[in-house]
Amino acid sequence: ATMPKGIGTWPAIWMWPENYSIKDNKPASGEIDITEVYGDNFRKVTGTAHALKADNTYKSFLGSNLKIRKSENLEDYNTYAIEWNEKEIIWLFNGRKYKKVKTKNILKYAKNPFDQPYYIMINLALQEKTGNDPATLKDFPTEMKIDYVRVYQKMEIWRYVD
Repeated sequence: ATMPKGIGTWPAIWMWPENYSIKDNKPASGEIDITEVYGDNFRKVTGTAHALKADNTYKSFLGSNLKIRKSENLEDYNTYAIEWNEKEIIWLFNGRKYKKVKTKNILKYAKNPFDQPYYIMINLALQEKTGNDPATLKDFPTEMKIDYVRVYQKMEIWRYVD
C-alpha cells in the first residue's frame, strides 16, 4: 500500500471479529490494527491489538512503533502484515518484524478475542486538524493505493505412520 501524506490523513488496515456488527451498538470483543499511519508523521508506523475487558473498556497492547528508515518512503508501495496464531500476533513492515503481542499477556486483562475469524477493513479517514490554514492543505488531493491483499492460512498436515 502507498500511504497518503497530509495533515489530518489517517490511513488504516485493520480487522474486526467476523460476527461483529457496528449496528449492534456494542463494542467489538477485539480489534487488530495491522497498520495505522498519520499523514503528518511519515517516520512512524503503528500496529495494535485491542481486547475488550469485562467493564466494556479496551485494553490496548501497543508495544513499540516502527521508526521508518531514511531510505524508506511511505508514499511508495510497502507491505504491511501480521502473523497471527494461537500464541501471538507479530507485526511486519516489508517483511521486517517490529512488534509482538503474546496471547498470555492478553489473558491477564481480558478473555481472548483473537480465537475467532476476523475480517479485514481498509480505510482512509480524515481528522479535523487542518483548521482554516491553507498551508495545511498543500498535500491535497491525496490518496491511499492498494496493490493487493493476501491472506494465508497455515494448514495442519497429518501423516499416517504405520
